[in-house]
Amino acid sequence: MTESSKDVDFCDAFHAEVPLPEWAVGHADGQYVLGAQLPTRDGRRMGNAHIISTLSPANQCEAEFNQFTILTDAGTEMVMNGRELAECFYPPQYVSDVKEVLRKFSLHD
Repeated sequence: MTESSKDVDFCDAFHAEVPLPEWAVGHADGQYVLGAQLPTRDGRRMGNAHIISTLSPANQCEAEFNQFTILTDAGTEMVMNGRELAECFYPPQYVSDVKEVLRKFSLHD
């Protein structure tokens, strides 16, 4: 068994034992993926948010170069890159349904 397969086995076992919160549809495992719930680092600056869309520039696969549209729990929509997300939020652990996030937090009807 390789080192990376041990990591995968551990993650699979961990996810199997820990139930998702009722609003989550999956695990983000620290990755900036569509629907990722972003827990704020400093609530005085910005609240929690979700990634509601992503844009990857041509030939760029590194998260710090990608553009992410986020929606905060207060209904504010912003575009940030991966570096900015890392500065403002802890690594995401869970993924939400984007349609449900928009229904619940968007100020636009």
